[in-house]
Order: sequence, then C-alpha cells, then structure tokens
Amino acid sequence: MKKTELMQQKTKARRMRNLKENITGYIFILPNLVGFLVFTVFAVMFSFFMSFTDWSLIKKFQNIKFTGLDNYIDLISDKWFHASVINNVWFLLVIPVMIFLAMVFAFMVNDKVFFKNTFRTILYLPNITSVVAISVIWFTLFNPRSGPINEMLRNLGIENPPQWLSSVVWAKPTIGLLMIWKTVGYYTILYLAALQGIPRQLYEAATVDGATTRQQFFKITMPLLSPT
Repeated sequence: MKKTELMQQKTKARRMRNLKENITGYIFILPNLVGFLVFTVFAVMFSFFMSFTDWSLIKKFQNIKFTGLDNYIDLISDKWFHASVINNVWFLLVIPVMIFLAMVFAFMVNDKVFFKNTFRTILYLPNITSVVAISVIWFTLFNPRSGPINEMLRNLGIENPPQWLSSVVWAKPTIGLLMIWKTVGYYTILYLAALQGIPRQLYEAATVDGATTRQQFFKITMPLLSPT
C-alpha cells in the first residue's frame, strides 16, 4: 500500500515538474508567439479581407466599400501582374540550381581535401555578409563602365559588354547569380552535416558486396540525404 502511494506521489511530482517546465517554456516563447500572431497571422487575414474592398488607409473604417472579386479580376487582367508572375517563376528555377551546387560543394568539402575548413569558411561567408555590403560588391563587380567583369570582357575584344543590372535580358540572370552566391553556402553546410551523419559502415559493407560508387550514391547517399 505504501509502495503504491509512493509511486502516486512520484508520478504527481513528475507531472508538476513537467507542468512547470512547460509553463516556463511557454513564457519564453510568448513574446515571439504574440509577434507572430499580430504581425503575420492577423496581417495576412486582414490583407485577405481588404482584398475584397475598396478602401484607403487615410479613410475611416466606415468608408469601406466591398467590391467582391473586382480587385482579383483587375489583377488577372493586368499585364504587370503577368510580368511579375513570370519573374517569380524564373527565380524559382534558381532554387534547383542552388541546391545542386550546394550538394556538389558538400561532396567536395566532405572528401579528404586540403584546406577543408578554409573552403567551408569561404563558402559560408557570403551568407553571413550583410545585404548592403553584398549589394555594393555586386554593383562594383558588374558596373557597366568601370566594373572588373566588363573590363575583362573589353580586354578580350568585346567592345560593348552587357549592361548587367539595367538590361532586360541580363538583369534577371545577374540577380539569380547573386542569390546563388549568397545562399549556396548555407545549403552546403546543411548537406555537409547530413553527409557526415551517414555511417561509414554502410559504404564499407556496400564496397565488400561489390557495389560501385554510382550504386552507393543512389542506394545509400541519396536516400539518406533526401530528408535534408
């Protein structure tokens, strides 16, 4: 009987301790949760509601005029909206290229190469560099008049090198290259951590069984990297 009471007391004490830990955790995340609810959830819901109205911030709420789907009809028929959709789709294509390059760099750094830590730092450095600094560097590199890239092209015999950041043709590829350069290091570190988490015994066993490098990649590496 005493043993049962002791077990019940321990269970009750454990529940109280867990409750206190949960309350403490909720208190710590409460400011972030409130900010998320106010500035994200409420903002999205309010924006969605206002998309069915004709209203300006300088007017009172009493002057809200419901327009139904008129705003969406105007949006679909707007040529600038079509252009923005095409631009977004174009930049979405940058993501597979970025992931592929990150995987290649991760394999390169994961192998036994010299100056491995230096390569990791060089790859990750653009990710922690401020956007302002990156913008200045990129504008300097691709400056149509005095940028080193256009100077190199002129030295190669190209008299009129592209206007990289102002050309309709070259602006999007240049910005896409900037996106890849800034973020590829982050995904490289993620893939590198995943690669280093794969047990070496799997590769050793596959080698003993006669599996080729290609078979090991598709049968071991890729399935274990897919959650990443």
